[in-house]
Amino acid sequence: MGCVNQICVSGMAGLNQPCGQINQEMIMCQDGLVCDPTRNVCVRSGVGLDGSTGSFPCQNDLDCPNNQICDQHCINPPGLSERCSQNGRCGIGLECSGSTIIDKDSNVKYQFPQKNIIDMSQTDSGIIFLLDNGDLLRRYHGHLMTITTNVEMDKIVSFGGSLYGLRGDNLYYLNRQNRWIRLDNRDFEMPDQITHISTTIDRQNLWLQGRIISEKRGEMNGLNIINSLMNNHGFLYQNNGFIEPDVIMTVQLSGNDIRNYGRNKLTYLQINPDNSTAIRSPKGDLVTDIVDGILERDGTVTKFGMELNSTVRGVRVLDDGGHFITYPLCMKY
Repeated sequence: MGCVNQICVSGMAGLNQPCGQINQEMIMCQDGLVCDPTRNVCVRSGVGLDGSTGSFPCQNDLDCPNNQICDQHCINPPGLSERCSQNGRCGIGLECSGSTIIDKDSNVKYQFPQKNIIDMSQTDSGIIFLLDNGDLLRRYHGHLMTITTNVEMDKIVSFGGSLYGLRGDNLYYLNRQNRWIRLDNRDFEMPDQITHISTTIDRQNLWLQGRIISEKRGEMNGLNIINSLMNNHGFLYQNNGFIEPDVIMTVQLSGNDIRNYGRNKLTYLQINPDNSTAIRSPKGDLVTDIVDGILERDGTVTKFGMELNSTVRGVRVLDDGGHFITYPLCMKY
């Protein structure tokens, strides 16, 4: 028997009765009820803390209804070919496979068991994969070498023989000691807050875009007024053999548009994430149902739309064309 606040329970607890670990005894809930770990009382399955239907926080699977698992909140376990839960869980008979790299013809090119690949980049000396823990995997002559770095990047690109990375809204480059060194507009002209990064396939042009913060000063009723204006600007750079490249063009973009560059500085996709469309340049035609996409060397588009948004993280260009990066997925043993 377990007692909390003079309320004692023996056997299976009923609605709103104490549950969980009580006086070194585990009290379970009756069928149709589940233990809410934030209050240690039994509630109806799928009823949130505010009384609405939905999931609620949990600490382990025992806190969840039958057939659900704990993944910060109670969830239905992911099924076959579905994205693994945040803590790498899957349904019965399935396991989290790790990320997979798939070419544009749906052929599996690389598999990474138990690893979560968040980005990759073709370099002059092979392919570099970015892991979610900040480590890099360098693929060279068929072998993988792990590189431990000092900062966890969100995205990487190869430009002018160097590896650049984006962490939050800050730009970095990787030095010879495999240390990420932060760059800012004191090093060369760039957006104040970087939101997107891309390079051309020939790796001779770098594209940075983000917010330019400017101040507009004025006076109202004898008071000095300062308004900060933030715009979506893009900077295109040319490789000059140094870490600090030359700016060759600046563009103000509309809305939340982003650019992914193709073979050279004249070819790119300008993607509007608000309506999942893009304009292909220089051709000027409209591409529909696009979440992320690239231009191949011949100008064709490789992309994915909303249907694959839950399983595909992104698409990148390697030497042999466009490749998709999947999230870790649940697969059979």
